[in-house]
Amino acid sequence: MIWVPLELKILAEKVGFLSPEVAIGWRVGDLFRRELIRQDKKIEDHMVVSYNGLLGNQVLSLMGFRLMVEDLGEHVYSLCDSQGQPRLMVSVRLRHLLPEEGFIQLEKRIAHLEAEPAEREEYLLALDRWVSQIILASDGELFRREKADQDYLCLAP
Repeated sequence: MIWVPLELKILAEKVGFLSPEVAIGWRVGDLFRRELIRQDKKIEDHMVVSYNGLLGNQVLSLMGFRLMVEDLGEHVYSLCDSQGQPRLMVSVRLRHLLPEEGFIQLEKRIAHLEAEPAEREEYLLALDRWVSQIILASDGELFRREKADQDYLCLAP
């Protein structure tokens, strides 16, 4: 069993489960919220543009962010102001997006009802380690700050 911050626990219950995608969505939202608090700005005056169609987007919505999704398959998120200008853009570092070695094989064995009880337990432990890694990583370890360019411009909300 892993330690999960209360807000993430509540969000996971609303989504229906805790996963790496849910944890990443929460971390993005938490980072953007802290940035807005630091600048004395309101969430309502901002929007998040997500460049992927993953479950973390649902978490961002549950956290109160207006959301626009442009599914380019990239783990990039922009916090945009009411004029559509990006205030902060981050990408999730690849090492936090990939499961540990053997995880996918275990997942397939479980899906095909071929896994032994010990393999199912190892899968759950690997999933806990992955989520814990995301939760416990510093902002700098988890995210790379990006410069806004023509491919990632915000549209006015």
